[in-house]
Amino acid sequence: MIAILGAMEIEMNAVLQYVNIKKQIDNNGFPIYEGQMNGKEVVLCLSGVGGNKASMTMTQVLERYKVDCVINIGTAGGLKEYENVLDVVISSRVLKHDFDTEGVYDLALGFHDENPLIKFADEKLQQLASQIMENFTGSATYIGDVVSGDKFIYKDEDVNYIVNSFSTALCADMESASIADVCDFYKVPFIIIRSLSDIAVKEGNELQFGEYVEKASVRSADFVRMLVDEIKA
Repeated sequence: MIAILGAMEIEMNAVLQYVNIKKQIDNNGFPIYEGQMNGKEVVLCLSGVGGNKASMTMTQVLERYKVDCVINIGTAGGLKEYENVLDVVISSRVLKHDFDTEGVYDLALGFHDENPLIKFADEKLQQLASQIMENFTGSATYIGDVVSGDKFIYKDEDVNYIVNSFSTALCADMESASIADVCDFYKVPFIIIRSLSDIAVKEGNELQFGEYVEKASVRSADFVRMLVDEIKA
């Protein structure tokens, strides 16, 4: 079974159009859908926005279901000048940008070999994503580092902090690192797929999100549909 999580209804609804829903569970306002996508058994969950809700929902799913892999879908803010709205980012490494223990454990921030907090997306899922990227038209696609934390990033000081401290990160969101933490604990393979609804390092970032979140959700869902089709039963 493949588990698919999205933070917002607009992100989840974009994926649900590809799902033959067999059962819907009212999970205290965060619904769970059981069904099939491209002939594969899937469970889709609305996690809610932010790391705490994402961790809670991911834990519930992995306790309830025998999950073979996890796909976290949705939108994110781009962190590179060369990126454009609606580009797609697939995770290689994932890290929280708001978890800082440097003053206690002398652990430097960022994606470096000594940082045990980094979570690694599944290599086989990355390989499948790479194959899909070759035929995915309409926007650019990238595989690389993703950061997340409980903050919408648009203020100059926040953007500068992330760009300087996590220089290899391609995008920032609010849930992926928490989901990665739970998957790592349960030893379940995962991958993050995010379409860029805004570019944090470009002017007008806070306006772009509201304008493009729906289109970005559709792009993310389209990539997920193609990925699920390639995952072997």
